[in-house]
Amino acid sequence: MRESTNSPLSQPANGIASSPSGPSWFGRAVTTIHAGSKVVLGVGVVSLAGTHGSGMVTAKHLDLLGQPIEQLQAAPMLASIEDFDGDGLSDAQEEVLGLKPFFADTDFDGFDDGEEIARQSDPFDELSVPTSEGISASLTAHGGPSSLRLVIVMHEPAEDIGDSKVRIGALTAQGTVSVPISRFIAIADILNSTGTDGSKVTTIDIPIHAGFIHANQHVTFFLAAGNKSEPSFSAGAKVDVQSTDGILTLLRPTATSLASLQGGGSIRQPIPPASTPTIPMTWIPGAVCFQRSVTVGGTGAIVLKEIIEAECVQGFDSYCASDCSSSVGSTYRTIDPGVFIGG
Repeated sequence: MRESTNSPLSQPANGIASSPSGPSWFGRAVTTIHAGSKVVLGVGVVSLAGTHGSGMVTAKHLDLLGQPIEQLQAAPMLASIEDFDGDGLSDAQEEVLGLKPFFADTDFDGFDDGEEIARQSDPFDELSVPTSEGISASLTAHGGPSSLRLVIVMHEPAEDIGDSKVRIGALTAQGTVSVPISRFIAIADILNSTGTDGSKVTTIDIPIHAGFIHANQHVTFFLAAGNKSEPSFSAGAKVDVQSTDGILTLLRPTATSLASLQGGGSIRQPIPPASTPTIPMTWIPGAVCFQRSVTVGGTGAIVLKEIIEAECVQGFDSYCASDCSSSVGSTYRTIDPGVFIGG
């Protein structure tokens, strides 16, 4: 998703081939996780403790094939990943985020967009450069007609390449979803690129069936990352995905470069942002849903947010959902990824 311009975009001549195998930092699956007031994650498992009344995620929450009851499952087809500028982010993901798919460094600050996303600095602001030390990671997403592409972007400094660990989870209104990430690796698309000072940026593009989001209405995916030789984590991240009128929408913070939206807030936009035959006629073209929210409750890493302001904002190559302004006063649960750091 980008702000509307009159500059035409040409199609990339070719893409970067994805790696045939997944990185080593996905680890093995853990199927039993004790719950409590804090989030407990199993290596290579999508899980959130403390949300089921039973207080424990066990085999009773899985079917006979080991599939979670919530039916989180990968979409069956691989996507053709194209990364024209070689910054580690696919062209499709850059379109959703509003980045320039044909310029590796959108804000010309010396750091490619993929590294800035992974290290959680703002790729639109030349004054915002990565300051994180050690291993870092972030989450984002883009979409298609039948699947959500959940994207993990990992940054490993030169001295830490190969030493990463990642734990990933999903929060729904129903509670815990527990799925080994290893189940998805065989059909994930993997991009590798080089960061500053010999560092490595690895992007894992995982296809997840759209029905999982539509069934749950709102899903927060989250992760914690760090060095496997350390007991703690150095980075936490999350991304919120919603189903609105049968369309996948992404909730993401506003870019600091958007002067008209200063003061904090989030943009809710369809993914992909361009028009498709399924975009309802009631949605407003050339706009996104801008909203502000405040924390009104929560326990541990889980926080309850109330939307206090929402309106369609023009000037974007996207669509604003018809329920935008009416969402004021509604609440949703999400994750505070800062809880994972150091824990």
